[in-house]
Amino acid sequence: MPEKYRASATLAARTGLRQGEAFGRTVDRVDFLLRQLTVDRQLVTIPDGRPTSRRPRRRRPSGRCRSRRSSSMRWRPTWPLGPPTSSSSPPKSAAPSTARVFRSRLATGGRRAGLSGVNMHSLRHSCASLLIRHGESVKTVQARLSHASAAETLDTYSHLWPDSDDRTRAAVDAVLGRVADSLRTDAVH
Repeated sequence: MPEKYRASATLAARTGLRQGEAFGRTVDRVDFLLRQLTVDRQLVTIPDGRPTSRRPRRRRPSGRCRSRRSSSMRWRPTWPLGPPTSSSSPPKSAAPSTARVFRSRLATGGRRAGLSGVNMHSLRHSCASLLIRHGESVKTVQARLSHASAAETLDTYSHLWPDSDDRTRAAVDAVLGRVADSLRTDAVH
């Protein structure tokens, strides 16, 4: 993927943002010190093709962003974020044509990496899958993806959580497995 689009794809995969939320982000909504992104607008295209913005509201941990030094020796992010905008106007940096170009570059980058079907929604699913794989709770995944309820999260992702049989076996083995092993070892000696 071209460098100018790579950071947006990484941000979407790290945060689980919906497409409209990702395209509606602006630099004034990122707190780089707290590593937090405020999601309070999204860019959508209405039937006549004009961009408009809606205003959901929540905060997301944004993970690390790479930065580079500018000529003034101040650190600045390499995320391709738009300029601050008033809440009544859509972000100027994420016009629908830019969104189309980004989606095309994302799909092409995925194919070059040997992956099929890479799109903004698959990046969102990847974020959820990674959270689940690393032991996050249903409530945490629900909050990160802004699902209306834990039931919605479970309906979509329950197959990714380890089943209770695996967890109970592991819990019993963690405690009693040592006892059984010591009994077998003592019986041999």
